[in-house]
Amino acid sequence: MIKPKDTEKLFISMNYVRNILDLVDARGGDGHGALTDAGIGSDVVDDPEAKVCFAQWSQFVQNSVDEIQDPALGLYLGNQLSVMTHGNLGHAVLSSDDVRQALDLAIRYFETRTPLVSLRSEKSADGVCIFFEERYLLGPIRRTILDATVSGLTAVVRFLTSGRLRVKRVEFACSAPPNSDLYTAIFECPVVFDAKETRIILPLSIFETPLAMADKNVRDFSTRQCEDELEVVAKSPSLEKRIEQILLRFKGGFPSFEHVASELALSPRTLRRRLLECNTSFATLLDGVKYQLAIQYLETSSLSVQEIGYLLGYSDPSNFGRAFKKWSGQSPISYRDKR
Repeated sequence: MIKPKDTEKLFISMNYVRNILDLVDARGGDGHGALTDAGIGSDVVDDPEAKVCFAQWSQFVQNSVDEIQDPALGLYLGNQLSVMTHGNLGHAVLSSDDVRQALDLAIRYFETRTPLVSLRSEKSADGVCIFFEERYLLGPIRRTILDATVSGLTAVVRFLTSGRLRVKRVEFACSAPPNSDLYTAIFECPVVFDAKETRIILPLSIFETPLAMADKNVRDFSTRQCEDELEVVAKSPSLEKRIEQILLRFKGGFPSFEHVASELALSPRTLRRRLLECNTSFATLLDGVKYQLAIQYLETSSLSVQEIGYLLGYSDPSNFGRAFKKWSGQSPISYRDKR
């Protein structure tokens, strides 16, 4: 039986805690009560270096949702964040030459703001897709985190283009909430749920738009600061976690062992030896990632068990059922029913 990879060693920066507290208080809740009940002292609120463990952060977010009695906390938070609340990354983005450069910087340095989600872009027939890739199993705060990151990036791009940018479509890899109309109102475009991946589609036409506050000196300085922050972030994950994050990025179309080794700049032989030193293997890590994704789909989407199996690379639903029972000790249907 596999235990899903947890977040015991993950620490979260308190970057946006002040924004959450203000939001909760403005909506009639007790922000500091939500903080205290999560075991977080108020002294960390204004400390830019402060970090708390993931369990505390997750409890704080859940408490905040309960305080305002509204599951759309993430949407409200992301939509009201200004560019300048994003620290050095905000300065770099704001001083970019055009929208394309601003988005390139946002994608490269997004993990300096949160370790929970990373970004990547890809051109398609529709335009440019920005993918939001979950790097950990987020549990009960998954929707809030996805809502906040997607609406936050959308708000930044809208601000940079003085409202001229209209997102073509937003897709969430989770089930539709009861307040789905609110998503359409906030994003001002079609919103799709139960998608394979969480992403926004932007029109190519806006990418060459010059930015009014372009400043090479400011951008270069802020980018250097972001590089320093990213270097600190990059040092933290273990080899196993780095492999898991690569696999999570690919989801159903999982890459080969050789491909993962090349991404890590290691030979397959060296990677195999280092995994043995960690008392694990590539197959074990791959099973763990499949289990994480299976749980996530079962808990946060309305996809059928058969569809989930297909997304994880199982052409035969019975094979997925057997694999899940080996991992968890129960069938996918039993797991979902108990949840």
